[in-house]
Amino acid sequence: MLFVSGRLADRGAELADRIASLRSGVPVLIAAGTGVLTEAGELEGQSAVAGLVYSGKPAEVVSVDGEDPEDVGDALGRTLADLLARSGHPALIMVSADVSAGLGALADVRGLDAVFGAGTAGNSRPTVIDRAGLVRSAKGAVMVLHGVGRPLIAASPACRLLTPLLEVTESHGRLLLALGGQQALEVLSRAAESLDDRSLVLVALGDPAASEGDPAVVLRPIQGVDPTRGAVVLGSAIDPVRPVAFAVRDADASRTDLTRVAHAARRGLAGALPRFGVYLSCSGRGSGLYGAPDVETTVLRRALPELPFAGLLSAFEIAPHRARPELHLYTGVLSVFSSPS
Repeated sequence: MLFVSGRLADRGAELADRIASLRSGVPVLIAAGTGVLTEAGELEGQSAVAGLVYSGKPAEVVSVDGEDPEDVGDALGRTLADLLARSGHPALIMVSADVSAGLGALADVRGLDAVFGAGTAGNSRPTVIDRAGLVRSAKGAVMVLHGVGRPLIAASPACRLLTPLLEVTESHGRLLLALGGQQALEVLSRAAESLDDRSLVLVALGDPAASEGDPAVVLRPIQGVDPTRGAVVLGSAIDPVRPVAFAVRDADASRTDLTRVAHAARRGLAGALPRFGVYLSCSGRGSGLYGAPDVETTVLRRALPELPFAGLLSAFEIAPHRARPELHLYTGVLSVFSSPS
C-alpha cells in the first residue's frame, strides 16, 4: 500500500504506470492525502510518499465505481460482503471524497467489523494495480489483506464533549429538535456559550448498546440552526435511537484520547508480536490542530515503539462502530496487525 501527497497526488496515474511497469506481481493500492506519515514522523502539505510492503499471501485488490455516491456505496458493500464471505480477512478501503454520502450503505452489511479506511484528498481517486499489472482508478478501492490475522482497530476522535450523551426525544429528518426533553438549540447554546467564536462545534453520536463510560463516539458536522423551531440541522437524517452530545474540536482531548487508544492497543496485543500498523488521520488534525508537527506519530511511537506503520492525512475516515464500518470525521484510525508470539 502506498500513500502519496503533494504533486505526487496529482500524478497518481503516472506513478501507477511506473509501478506496474516493474511487473512485480505484487498487488498495490495507491491513495492520496494532504500528507503522509510513518513511525518516523509526519509530512504535511508537500510531495511525499509512505508505504508498507508486508510478507505473506498476496493481497487482493478490487476497484469499485458508479454514477453517484449511493451507487458506489452499494457496490462497495456488495464487493466487501462477497470478498469477506470467501476469506474472512481484514480489508482496507479507500474512496474518493465525493463518495462520503453513499457510505451509509455499509451499515446494512453484516460481518464488516474488520474493515477500515479513509477518503482521499481533493479530486483524487484511489488506484489499484493487480497481480497481472493491470492499473485501475475508480471512486472506490478495496485491498483484502490475506496472510495476516484480524487487526486491532480503534478510532480516536479529536473532540471534547460539551454535554453528556443525551436521548433524542424529538427529531424530523435532518432536524434535531429535542434532547433529553429540551430544545436542541437551547442545549447547544448553553453548551457553547463559553467557547471562542472560532471553535468548531460538532455533533457526537454514541452507541445505544455501549456500556456506561464507553468513550466511543462518531463525529458529524452541524449544518445550521432553525431558531423558529429551536432545532439544530445536521447533514443527514438522524437515527433517534442513538444518543447525541455536542462536542468541540480540542487538541488536548485529542492527544489524551489517542494516547489511551495506543496504550489500549498495546495491551490488546496480549503478548503477540506486532508486525505492522496503518494509521489514517483526518487532515483537520495534524499541525493545524496541535500547533506543532509529529504530535500523533510521537504518541504512537512511544506506546508501540517496535511497530512500523504508514498512513495518510485523509478527507474522512472509516472505522468500525457498532460492529460495522462507519464514516468518521476529525478522527484517527489505528489498525495494528500482529503475529502470535
